[in-house]
Amino acid sequence: DPKLSAAQIPTEPQEAVKGASIFPCPWRPLTWLMAMRVRPRLRTSNMRLLLVDKCLTCAIYICLISVPLRLINVQLRTVLAVGGVGGLAVGLALQNLVQNLISGILIYTNATICEGLEVELQDVRLQGVVSNVGWFNTTVNGYEGTRVTVPNRRILDGTVIDKTNKRFRVCQKYLFVTFQDPGNLEALVNAVQDDLRNNPDILQRSAVLRISMAQRGHIKIYEPQFVLAGWSEYGAQFYIRAYFDKSLQGDRFLQLQSQVLVAVSKRIKQFGGRLGSPLTPLLPAPDPAPEQASDV
Repeated sequence: DPKLSAAQIPTEPQEAVKGASIFPCPWRPLTWLMAMRVRPRLRTSNMRLLLVDKCLTCAIYICLISVPLRLINVQLRTVLAVGGVGGLAVGLALQNLVQNLISGILIYTNATICEGLEVELQDVRLQGVVSNVGWFNTTVNGYEGTRVTVPNRRILDGTVIDKTNKRFRVCQKYLFVTFQDPGNLEALVNAVQDDLRNNPDILQRSAVLRISMAQRGHIKIYEPQFVLAGWSEYGAQFYIRAYFDKSLQGDRFLQLQSQVLVAVSKRIKQFGGRLGSPLTPLLPAPDPAPEQASDV
């Protein structure tokens, strides 16, 4: 279906062959092999089908227009010749419109974006879900509920971040902690590190290696870490980094991230620490006010 959104396109072979159970057993391996070969080209094929659909629509309109022209003895060649001469002047006047049209065709050909894709357009400072990719403009539904129309040339010339097809989700934060007894630093690091390694929602060593091998090592992903990163005027600075599965929706990921951070804060309190913040720095105590001399 050329109007299938990116969110509905299967990303795993198991999803693509979900209906293979209705076929005889000899067809199941062939269906799985076809899914493995077609999966990387699903989005590109979808966008090219949309381009063909639009081109065929334009061809049908041209054929419908040519029939009445012939009935009134107007040659289509004459119309095209006049349009070609005037098209040069009109093209110069409508340069941006032509650029948007060509950019729209290239977007359909290269599948830079597609309907249903969650993207971030850095050049126009826009985040949201692509609603429609047209000949001249692309419509994006922003996170604030706004509907934004972006010229296609701005998308083709700019930087597009695909936030739908992630390899993983990552939680990385800096925490500032003050201690009355600095001797608990090492115990705190070891305790939180053990909690991260025993968390079933966090990607551990085997999952990290599998993702790295799938990308042929061209990606940076590590095991969960909680380390002392340094010192500051707000206290000891800790760094936490943990990776989650790519299939998590945004709300579920935020919930798991919140649970991890709450568990870390409880550990900090258990070892006699207190969370600090750059908004509330530790200020030195004020000097006592000088005593006023009494009259003799």
